[in-house]
Amino acid sequence: MAADFISRERSEFSRRRYYNEWGWGGYLAWRLGPEFPVFMDGRYIFHGLLAEASAADASTRAWNSFLDRWGVEWVMLADRPRTVTLNTPRGMVAMEHFESFFHPMQWSLVHRDGVARVYVRRTAFPDPWVATREAMLPRR
Repeated sequence: MAADFISRERSEFSRRRYYNEWGWGGYLAWRLGPEFPVFMDGRYIFHGLLAEASAADASTRAWNSFLDRWGVEWVMLADRPRTVTLNTPRGMVAMEHFESFFHPMQWSLVHRDGVARVYVRRTAFPDPWVATREAMLPRR
């Protein structure tokens, strides 16, 4: 599981701000402890972030602006591939959501287990560490 991966790689992840899905916050707070403050969870104090996160999912630009504004350096999301349609200079193009929202020049997929994906911002993590984790992923 992704939480096991984060726990094993604690030294790289613990000093960095992350984004987690709203429904996973309580579990992650329990599983990873206070060293990893969650971005949001099911408590009422985070409900304002739900609309903001949902709006950010409308476009690649909105998503990246959202992550930049909050200083997010890594992301843990459900591994639910879906297609999004983007308006590009070549017209409307259907793309896989993760491909379009996590451009490989900026983000690296370092863990995938069928339940969750963990992406890291390339500028926030050491290149050798990222390269090793990318190489360990099975190609799908």
